[in-house]
Amino acid sequence: MCGDFNIDLALKNKTDKDYFIKLLEDYGYESIYHKEFDEDFGEESTKTFFKKDGSKYHIDYLFSKPEIISSFAVGDKEDYVDKWSDHVPLIFEVDI
Repeated sequence: MCGDFNIDLALKNKTDKDYFIKLLEDYGYESIYHKEFDEDFGEESTKTFFKKDGSKYHIDYLFSKPEIISSFAVGDKEDYVDKWSDHVPLIFEVDI
């Protein structure tokens, strides 16, 4: 599952967000970003969404079974934001 989940655990009221992530983990799905970069939820150094007011958040995720993902990267803000979207892409390869 990949997309804009509107979840940034650095924001307030994270109880429901924690529950959602735990539910996915119970089924064997992990955030590939967090697995690859070894960062905690809410402590992401790379942002995926950039508002015109300068605010930036990590709200886009790839939740998958890690063993099928062979590569993962986050697109560069300079290459995408203001040209194509207010989000950067999550770029990955799947081995099936």
